[in-house]
Amino acid sequence: MQLNKSDLNVYTALYELSTERPVFGSEADFQFALAWKIKELYPKAEIRLEECWIEEYYDDDGSGDGKNRYIDLVVELDGEIIPIELKYKTAKFRGEVNGRFYNLKPQGARDIGGYLFAEDIRQVESYIGQSSGKINRGYAVLLTSEKGYWELDGKGRLYEDFALPDRKLLEKRLKWHLPQTENKAMHWTDKYPPITLDGKYLIDWQLWDNSPAGDFRFIVMEVRK
Repeated sequence: MQLNKSDLNVYTALYELSTERPVFGSEADFQFALAWKIKELYPKAEIRLEECWIEEYYDDDGSGDGKNRYIDLVVELDGEIIPIELKYKTAKFRGEVNGRFYNLKPQGARDIGGYLFAEDIRQVESYIGQSSGKINRGYAVLLTSEKGYWELDGKGRLYEDFALPDRKLLEKRLKWHLPQTENKAMHWTDKYPPITLDGKYLIDWQLWDNSPAGDFRFIVMEVRK
């Protein structure tokens, strides 16, 4: 199906992809499949994977710091630049789906997974309004079969701010809840410092299309100017 409009709709691309690919072998597999689907829906789009963004992507106001940053997927369409960050976290599965064998590892570490997803949102926020105004929106996407992401709220746990239960609002300053008396507290926060979000992001889990490899669900956070 080819859409007769130029405005990129990431949600449509994901929903169509879900009906064709119930499971992916890796995060890179997911990235490539989504890029292919977007290109199929929007033939005029220029798409790059693992794009290295440096100073040139910022306005000429000195706001860039010259450091290399990598965006999972960058779409250019009708003069608009759209960055997309993707995460793919799996529970254990070993078996065949649609004629292909998969051996998915249980990745666990939902605390770090939640942190990295929040970091993706903040990363996309940092690009909004840059590149001479061509970047007006971007997306952070998480696809997972690990039920703990949407079922556990992390109340009273060190990762409470980074837990991703359904209908939670991510906003403002997110940090670890560690007793300052613990020696490991400083090490932990040095490695994963607090994240401050500019916007407010409501978690709304959606069901991936009936995957034989488990109960896959995804969330999409749209970041706009």
